Amino acid sequence: MSALLDLDGSRALAFDAALGAALAAAIVTGRGFHLRSIRDKELRPGLRPAQVSAVRAALLACDASVGGAFDGSPELRFEPSAPRGGDFTLGL
Repeated sequence: MSALLDLDGSRALAFDAALGAALAAAIVTGRGFHLRSIRDKELRPGLRPAQVSAVRAALLACDASVGGAFDGSPELRFEPSAPRGGDFTLGL
């Protein structure tokens, strides 16, 4: 397995888009990432509930190993396995 990419979440202007791109790239390439300092300069730093839902959806698509996927988390570790197809219920 490749080393995790180290990403800085404090500098993303459009954090939702950056998170979505990181999740998609990880699933497609099989290379995980460690996202740190998530929105640390914002009034409410860390992951928001909608972002946690996006991580959980990505987790279902590839049986990833995930750490820090909770509201307010200052960092996220996402290590994908092979992508899989199917019908998924997210319960959003």
